[in-house]
Amino acid sequence: MMKYILADAKREEGCEFNKKSYCIENNSISYVNDKMDKLKFTRINTSGFTLAAGHIMNDFNLINFKHKEAYKMRFKRLIEKGCTTIVTYPFVEGVDELKKKLRYARHQLINSPIDYVIGIQTNIDGLTPALVRKCRNEKVPIILVNITSIEDFYKVSWERIKEAMLTYQLLIIPNWTVTPLTRKVEEKLSDTWEVISNLHRIPSHQLFPCEHEPFSKVLSKKIGLYPKKSELIVGSDVDYIMFQRGAAERMDEDSVTLDEPAVVVLRGKVLKAGDLIYYKPGYGREVRIAVPRHFLPITEAFRDVIHL
Repeated sequence: MMKYILADAKREEGCEFNKKSYCIENNSISYVNDKMDKLKFTRINTSGFTLAAGHIMNDFNLINFKHKEAYKMRFKRLIEKGCTTIVTYPFVEGVDELKKKLRYARHQLINSPIDYVIGIQTNIDGLTPALVRKCRNEKVPIILVNITSIEDFYKVSWERIKEAMLTYQLLIIPNWTVTPLTRKVEEKLSDTWEVISNLHRIPSHQLFPCEHEPFSKVLSKKIGLYPKKSELIVGSDVDYIMFQRGAAERMDEDSVTLDEPAVVVLRGKVLKAGDLIYYKPGYGREVRIAVPRHFLPITEAFRDVIHL
């Protein structure tokens, strides 16, 4: 495919904005430098815009949509927000139905216009060492566990769970389903999970994003999407979003901005330009996670498992 250069793109690095140029080849970033004046490939002028990696977002309901138009509108809204990869979660009662539910989710996403990762959701009784081992075999990088009370935490043999994830460090995220969920109850649940997860070294993540909120870079590393997704470095997919100058300057990598990008690109294909959405059914593909936490820095890997 044609090589081209994103020339002098303004990107946030730390607390300041710097210009970088990106050489794109075969829908992947092949070279990054401050300047590429000597390369003679087609150049795309990015003046007036600020560049960022495409967003990764949760969607808890998409695979349950039955109506095509609602399904399409959901994806269009995700694209408008700058989402290039979604993470979705079929509900799994137990290990015996895992494969069936994963097949169902893949069938529901066969016409997805953006890339996707499939995690699972289960109740506390469904969280067993056998399920964790099966998730390892199926490359499922994240399990949401419905928690109805503090007592639920003590129904699980966490030492056995940790042993089952020895060679595949998937994330376990508690999903509070307590009713009513007051702030005091939520804090107590969070504190209890912090103690248990730290004691047994269970990989998790505090402040897990709500639906349609961007993942932080640390979370994308924990899941195993970094650096293919959520970053623009050599080897990354060409997933990027472009903000009108000024909008992105109010955004940092771990915050959510209310401004929507003017341009959204997934693996080199333009999905949004201005007010136009280019809906491409089936262009999205599943991202299988071979090794979660593979690029997590050692300073993060050995910190308390959920304090970030």
